[in-house]
Amino acid sequence: MTESLAPMWLKTSLDCPEITLEAVVDLLGVLSGSAVEQTPVKNGQSTVNGFFRLDGEDSEAEQDDVLERLEQELIELFALYELEAP
Repeated sequence: MTESLAPMWLKTSLDCPEITLEAVVDLLGVLSGSAVEQTPVKNGQSTVNGFFRLDGEDSEAEQDDVLERLEQELIELFALYELEAP
């Protein structure tokens, strides 16, 4: 008998300025390897959601790793625009 466990997903959401929108969407797409969605730009801001599949047995540790890497990548990206990361 085989048992199939449904994967867990981590959804990240961040508001970002329009000037960084394309770069943030690209970054989340590369890091997540799956889906990214964005809301229409309103007042120069857009919400970007990234979806990360958690495959490991220790999903909490995996989640922490994903969030830590994402935070570091966003800090570097926003520094290119001379902005503070969200």
